[in-house]
Amino acid sequence: MNDYQQFDALDFMQDPAFRDWVAGQSPGEDAFWEAWLVDHPEKTEVVQQAKEWLSTIWSEFDELPEHERTDRILQLKEARSERDNSLPTVRWLGSWNWWSAAAGVALVIGLGWLTYANLPTSTSAKPRRISYQQAVATIANVKPIEISTKAGQIRRVVLPDGSVITLSSQSRISYAPNLNKTKQRRVYLLGEAFFDIARNPDKPFLVYANGLVTKVLGTSFIVKAYENTPSVTVQVRSGRVSVFSSVQVGKAAALFNQLTNGIVLTPNQQVVLTPEEKLVKSIVPKPALLNPEKVSLGSVYTDAPLSQIFARLEASYGIDIVYDEAAFRECLLTARLYDEPLLDQISLICKSVDATYTVADARIVISGNGCQ
Repeated sequence: MNDYQQFDALDFMQDPAFRDWVAGQSPGEDAFWEAWLVDHPEKTEVVQQAKEWLSTIWSEFDELPEHERTDRILQLKEARSERDNSLPTVRWLGSWNWWSAAAGVALVIGLGWLTYANLPTSTSAKPRRISYQQAVATIANVKPIEISTKAGQIRRVVLPDGSVITLSSQSRISYAPNLNKTKQRRVYLLGEAFFDIARNPDKPFLVYANGLVTKVLGTSFIVKAYENTPSVTVQVRSGRVSVFSSVQVGKAAALFNQLTNGIVLTPNQQVVLTPEEKLVKSIVPKPALLNPEKVSLGSVYTDAPLSQIFARLEASYGIDIVYDEAAFRECLLTARLYDEPLLDQISLICKSVDATYTVADARIVISGNGCQ
């Protein structure tokens, strides 16, 4: 039996038993997985990530005509055959739609989405970002709606599902006119926009933007993805989003997105896709006060324990502050914090207790000897 405790998200996605369970083909395994997750709660997020990634891949085929599904699967098989002359074996899974199963297995095995060692190494097969034009071209059988802005213009766009997009200067979006009737609501962005998404748990909302795919159910966030800017940024205002890098590999993958390096973002967090195709998670430049009732402007502290102040700041901004509680236990602070940005407040606090701070993985890390 597999040692699932050692699995990461990619390992789970490669496991046939796990895929069958996610696809609903092994209802008898529900009890096993539920009990296993109770015993290994630290794996809950990893399992959920693997399930979301599998669902995203399979759903890529949901809206394609039957003949296109078949053609795409054959293309993927041919791509695999060119690499190692061994086609993947596709098991027909009865009541589960055959093409979803084939698509899932073909994408997982045929493209090497999970096993980077199998990716082609030639220059022509080097992973590359999917452009705005290529992404829009995947809208099948209907003419997409495209809306753009000129220099200095800002435009508010209300989508068929009630979502609102505020389009920034020199930007454009495209989407299918039947967006609210598809299983996934997809929008394609070039430039910058603020998204306020109408919540619909049954229909995830995906934004494709110059190498990044942002997936949400209902939240608000900003995407910056200008054509001539190598870095792409997603900043979360409220709710939670999943962000993936999206590349294509090889000539047969023009329509298939490899969603890799998934990262979950919460309010006041951002991720940047660098020119080196790396996802870097951090804090937004100016974190917004999420809970004003916790820390009012001009808060006065008199001999307040440092732990108390950090706890209030964490609750107010939704950002973890990591420090040695034992070392700083005796630190008391008398101060008045005005409306300075969060990091300015952290800097002032650190100076008062002879400490320093760094920002790592969207957390604030405090270093120092404390107060003895």
